[in-house]
Amino acid sequence: IVAAIVLVVGGAALVLLNNLISGPADPGVPVGQPGGLATAVPVLTAAPTGLTILSPTDGSVIRTKNLTVIGTAPAGMRVVRDITFGLDMSSVVDGTGHWALSFELAEGTNDLTFRLGDDRSTAQRIRVTYVEAPAAEPTPTQAMGSAPAIPTVGLPSMTPVIPDATPAPGATLAPGASIPPGQRLAILDPADGATLSNRSLRILGIAPPGARIVQDISFALDRSTTADAAGRWAIEVELRDGENLLTFRIGDDQSTKRTLRLMYQPPP
Repeated sequence: IVAAIVLVVGGAALVLLNNLISGPADPGVPVGQPGGLATAVPVLTAAPTGLTILSPTDGSVIRTKNLTVIGTAPAGMRVVRDITFGLDMSSVVDGTGHWALSFELAEGTNDLTFRLGDDRSTAQRIRVTYVEAPAAEPTPTQAMGSAPAIPTVGLPSMTPVIPDATPAPGATLAPGASIPPGQRLAILDPADGATLSNRSLRILGIAPPGARIVQDISFALDRSTTADAAGRWAIEVELRDGENLLTFRIGDDQSTKRTLRLMYQPPP
């Protein structure tokens, strides 16, 4: 009975995380694009017992060639993408039970298969379709003698609504809430102030699609990644003993900085 309760609670938490990343269904949002954040950041209440794909969902239509697949599995396991007629690619599940794999899609239908290590009985499959986004319409020619056009400042309507800091458990965002200038980056997992016992960690977040996310590292080279079409991004880090202050920003824009404070305590 206890095991059943844990599975139900864990499943509910995974559904919440999927809703957060992918956004609720919204007929006004193009297929394959997020509809905005409407729930709080979930926390896994039980360690994953198998392989799960959180995002994208099966049957999604993707508008950009680069895709990041995010899921959960037991910490420390190796998640493998099974590639026919090519070398498989893999990623190691971090201490929070999350994994991510980034790659390019082929034109049209893509059948994606993932498994734990060499155990084919754990295989999970999704089918996504890559359809290139239509080219932007040309700007109308300015009439002779008219005042120059003033460019519109802001984000595309399909950009997810992002709070100015990592949402606290139980917090919600009002639909259509605006994004203050310079506050376009959010860290979804782990939560600020968390204490972890795994040194290797994957930071998950959201930002405008295509944005370059940079980890600001003092006295060393910064590391970076690119947000995918849905605005998801992930960066792997190694924690030091004790307190770790991790800072991220969009490109070279210092005003978008977000700092995450984590404590690392080695297991006994």
